[in-house]
Amino acid sequence: MTSYAIPITRAPHIIRVLFTLLPFITFGSNCWSRVAEAQVPVEVLLAADTESKDIADAMQSNVAFLDSALAENIPTNQLRLHDLTGENWSRHKVLTTIARIPVRENQVFLFFYCGHGYYSNGTLFYPPFDNQQPLYLREILSAIREKRPRLLVSIVDCCSVMPPGRVVARPAPLSLSAKRFSPLFGELLTRTTGEIAINSSAPGEYALAGVLAGEARVPFSLFTLELLNSLREHQNEKRSWEFIIHDVKSRVATTFSQMRKNNQHGIPLADGRVLPQAKQTVWAIRNGQAWIPFD
Repeated sequence: MTSYAIPITRAPHIIRVLFTLLPFITFGSNCWSRVAEAQVPVEVLLAADTESKDIADAMQSNVAFLDSALAENIPTNQLRLHDLTGENWSRHKVLTTIARIPVRENQVFLFFYCGHGYYSNGTLFYPPFDNQQPLYLREILSAIREKRPRLLVSIVDCCSVMPPGRVVARPAPLSLSAKRFSPLFGELLTRTTGEIAINSSAPGEYALAGVLAGEARVPFSLFTLELLNSLREHQNEKRSWEFIIHDVKSRVATTFSQMRKNNQHGIPLADGRVLPQAKQTVWAIRNGQAWIPFD
């Protein structure tokens, strides 16, 4: 994750949009078996690198609005939220938390991570914790698969480059408690099965994080910002995962292009460096097969 101040002129509109939704993304197969929404328990593993001083404030904001979106779109009695932020974001805590989750019928798992990440030899992994070994994404997903969920959705918002805290209080977004699934979440979570993995950046790319310019100076990462925007905009529509992912991919590409247009020599980073990267590419895998590619 690379820190950058994101200049967005439509900040008031975006903030209104962000005061509601959430993201999830690890997709399923073509099997659209319909299960009554009331019979679908949703386990959410919300992980974030909120103690790295260079991105802490952006990650805190991501988590706050994701919390809000979950509460607004998934019934309280069907939602189980596992907080893996701050001190809880550790190799031991992540794997033991998953192991302790009981297996339930028609179970849905949503794993979301935002923070630092690296990509090497075809594998995405997260920085070592203290003197421990790194935590690999494949380890997390393998542990969840042992629960044999009806649907596994994983979304990661982090850089995908070779490897080379300050904690800020979370903002308080407007939040409502859902009594039933929103039309969009009902379609995405209860009417498909399998596994989908969505990534915020292609191998070799950095994932940007920064600050919204305008009235509300709230930090976000670019991918999570556009994911929330898309989910909010289509909240009352029945849309497929493929539609949402393509929409987010387009939004991220457009915003990144605007940033490059305003900075011809590259994107200025918080530490004074200039990033010559030409794009940030959202991509996805479905059931272990290439689905929405990076290009």
